[in-house]
Amino acid sequence: MARKVSVGVVGIGTVAELFYLEAIVKHGDRAELTALCDVVPGRAQAAADKWGAKAAFTDLGKMLASTDVEAVLVLTKHSQHYEHAKQVLEAGRHLGIEKPIAATIEQATEIVELAEARGLKLAAAPAMAFEPVARRAEALIADGAIGRVAAVRTHMTANPADRETEWQRIGPNLARIDTPPTDQTWMYQAGEGGPLFDLTPYQLIPPTRLLGPIRRVGALAGIAVPERVSGSGPAKGQRFATTAPDNVVMLLDWGEDRFGMVYSGYLPANFRGPHTEYYGDAGVLAVNGGAGVDNIELYRTVTGGRESRWEAVGEPNDGWDVVDRAGAITHLVDCIADDAEVQLSARQALHILEVIDLVHKSNAGGRFLPTTTTFELPGTLPA
Repeated sequence: MARKVSVGVVGIGTVAELFYLEAIVKHGDRAELTALCDVVPGRAQAAADKWGAKAAFTDLGKMLASTDVEAVLVLTKHSQHYEHAKQVLEAGRHLGIEKPIAATIEQATEIVELAEARGLKLAAAPAMAFEPVARRAEALIADGAIGRVAAVRTHMTANPADRETEWQRIGPNLARIDTPPTDQTWMYQAGEGGPLFDLTPYQLIPPTRLLGPIRRVGALAGIAVPERVSGSGPAKGQRFATTAPDNVVMLLDWGEDRFGMVYSGYLPANFRGPHTEYYGDAGVLAVNGGAGVDNIELYRTVTGGRESRWEAVGEPNDGWDVVDRAGAITHLVDCIADDAEVQLSARQALHILEVIDLVHKSNAGGRFLPTTTTFELPGTLPA
């Protein structure tokens, strides 16, 4: 019988309810949901009653001191990630953390180095690399389906302050959420949120897995909607100011004449066309996104009188449930139980955070800036 890894979670909001808590419970042959923590009185206890956690707390320090959790998942506000991650690691616990690792590159570097120095495992979300559509894209490109990749284009939009509309795209899974909606207006504030923290990691993890570290960053970043109206939560109907860039365009240089174009925005939370396209010297790979509709289309450049055309490659993510997007914590549990290397690279997450930091600096200075961080992927992803 495989041993179980005891897990604690800090930050019991929409993301915890929609993805992570159910994922941990479903992974019950290897994971035990031991403790939950949230500063809002009663929130952690309500979730503990629903999901069967043994204890609930309003203070992370007390949770760490009075339970035997081996791993802690941090799902709090972006600006709180550093404080909570440091507490977890200094208490000698393994760490799973939502993006970003911290709000600044300096803080994130400290967290990664602390985990490495203490021999603790760190799994950095999102677990994009585990999605079937991402695996197929990697395999196709590795097999030469489009030749040498020369360019990447990716775009993504969202509207966190209108979760009642935003999460409808996930369909019936919205019914999983029992806790009252939280105020999401912080997601639009400088140093706290914005599409760079919220969306860009989803966009950059797949191409950096394929092409490696980015070498130079150039960007334009601005505020397209200075004032908004909250569409959900306790601030529903209230006006609030946007202080983080909500309209961002990036140009990326991987070196060797390989480039990328990225759009991240908090504008109308929908779009047509694929999330990501890879352009090679022998074809194009279009990776489409959205719950239940993920698939890949391939355009091959054919010579010799044959017609070039688009074709679907593989099936949509059948069987890939929305809770499987919580792979950061279930993968961390497996790595602890098996004493295996974590495949969700903290150094890759740190590199992406540096790219985000350089977006602000490039926009302010009007020039391309070089990166200084790098990473090496651990190896083949587990099945």
